[in-house]
Amino acid sequence: MVIMPPDKDRVTVFLLSNIAPDDRENWQQVLDEYEPLTWRNYSLTTQAVMLAESHKYKKPKTIPVKARERITWRLSRNARMTYEKNVKRLIHGRYPRQKTPQNEAKLPAPGTTRSPTGVRKQLEGLGQHLTHYPGLSGIRTDIWLLYMYAARMWEKQYPKEAALVWPKPPYSRLLPVKMAPLETLWIDRSTPEEE
Repeated sequence: MVIMPPDKDRVTVFLLSNIAPDDRENWQQVLDEYEPLTWRNYSLTTQAVMLAESHKYKKPKTIPVKARERITWRLSRNARMTYEKNVKRLIHGRYPRQKTPQNEAKLPAPGTTRSPTGVRKQLEGLGQHLTHYPGLSGIRTDIWLLYMYAARMWEKQYPKEAALVWPKPPYSRLLPVKMAPLETLWIDRSTPEEE
């Protein structure tokens, strides 16, 4: 059982089982390749899936038996696609062709390309932003995959510029499990809340 952080008056509880459930309860296959369990910007996956995806950029190696069953969180499909679009837009994009009141004073002539220095600064800002995600194995792999995607596009677009560098996301520390009665997670609405 995994209890997620409370959201207003709701607490999300995931019950995970590796035993086939009976027909008395509704269960979802959380490790489905096309529709995994998704919560906010995260989705569940296995270490085997993450290792297979990293083989795009590094030499394939055999997947250990333990890794096939080990579960981790990764960035959701929508989050990954959004970040890839942002990287592609930053590296290959041009300034907007139409001036709007918001960008009129800031932008040079329509159609001109961005400077490599400005693009590098924005990409490094994106890399810094990604370090704020929890350092779980799957998320760290997704950030690394996004970095490799950005680095390859950067190298093609700006071959004479220095290579792109992103900070490494920190590891999440394994903390001891804290046990508490479920009733302590609910706020008693009959008494006024302390400010």
